[in-house]
Amino acid sequence: MYTLRQSALFSDEIELAKNNGASEFITINLNITPDLVKEYRKLQLQYMAYQKKAAENPKDVIVMEKAGEVIVGIVTLLFGKENAEKIIGFYSDDYIQMMINLYPYIENTLVPRLNEIIRQRKHDLKRKSWK
Repeated sequence: MYTLRQSALFSDEIELAKNNGASEFITINLNITPDLVKEYRKLQLQYMAYQKKAAENPKDVIVMEKAGEVIVGIVTLLFGKENAEKIIGFYSDDYIQMMINLYPYIENTLVPRLNEIIRQRKHDLKRKSWK
């Protein structure tokens, strides 16, 4: 018998700890697909471009707004719409602080997992016989 398996989801929890001691936990269930990786990379490059523009002209409100839109796009893509709304609400729409706090998690936890799954899929495709 041949068994077909679904791709594994990346699952994790993040705690949103408020100053008053209250906490809320959000669960992340991320289905890592080539399209997701492609979209994340596109948003990441846009964010880096806006960071550079903002460093050159820190008073440019339009650049800051566009950077905020990209940040919301990244958070929505990686955490889902409902979780993104909770995270954005937690930071009271302070997108820069949100990204400062989330970026290490994204780069140190999510991105290595994305890369690992992509490497595994490429390896699996090379092993399969398509005859």
